[in-house]
Amino acid sequence: MFRRFRKRFEYLNDEGQKVAIPRNWAGEVSDKVAADADAAGATLVDKVKVAAPDGPKTVEDMSKDELVAEAVKRGVQIKASDNKAEILAALKAAAQPVT
Repeated sequence: MFRRFRKRFEYLNDEGQKVAIPRNWAGEVSDKVAADADAAGATLVDKVKVAAPDGPKTVEDMSKDELVAEAVKRGVQIKASDNKAEILAALKAAAQPVT
């Protein structure tokens, strides 16, 4: 996978040897190294090419408008004055089984 590194990144290769990728280096690396470097913030990521994760959004990832729509869909009572955290709490409470 092609990556451009914005800062130095070190990892252990398959033989257990320490490998250092210098700042500003660009080239092909394995998928695992690319993922680890991305997670560490060592690479430059083209925001246009980064795809959204597959699958539905979780309620934690939703905007307030999306949370309001989800509450209406689920029949959860909320107030117009509720903020995002309050709507999220109401949705989570409604999802909990009553014992």
